[in-house]
Amino acid sequence: MATITDIAKELDISPSTVSRALKNPKMISIKTRNLVLKKAQELGYISKLRQDAFASQRSKTIGIIVADISNTFNNILVKALMDVFSANDYSVILGTSYEDPLIENKLLRQWLDIGICGLVVMPTEKFTQSFLQTNLDIPVIQIDRCFDVDNADCVTEDNVYGASLAVDYLTSLNHKKNCLYKWRSECLYLFSKM
Repeated sequence: MATITDIAKELDISPSTVSRALKNPKMISIKTRNLVLKKAQELGYISKLRQDAFASQRSKTIGIIVADISNTFNNILVKALMDVFSANDYSVILGTSYEDPLIENKLLRQWLDIGICGLVVMPTEKFTQSFLQTNLDIPVIQIDRCFDVDNADCVTEDNVYGASLAVDYLTSLNHKKNCLYKWRSECLYLFSKM
């Protein structure tokens, strides 16, 4: 990552001139400022400056990534999370991965650049890789699926126990023909016939 000194050497000007051009532009000519900004952008210093600015500010924004926004369960979950976060003066940024690890990774990278202070995620199968690649140093809560990720809590349902309760309940109502239908490995639906 480029430094002020690197920019100064490239432009053959002093580091203090570069610093003034970036941080106090009124003290510098427009021509010099534009040269410094252009070189800083070329060397990647501008994105570092943005990251540093966001890192120094305590963001009150929490990211929520759901697998599919059209799913009713996800809508109820997002509404509940937004109510709690809003009541505690946090803003929320919402995204959906559509079960695509590339989208999930892109969202994580973008949101880290804007300085989210926490993440609630319905992780894809590749979340561990995304997590390691982005070096998340914020609190993370995994919802619905749990992967072995350091410093990440997990909240999930127990499908087997839930199905057992449903079967017991239907049996107590004298339903004789109960069928457990497995649509995907993550989703269990229970149907009953009289």
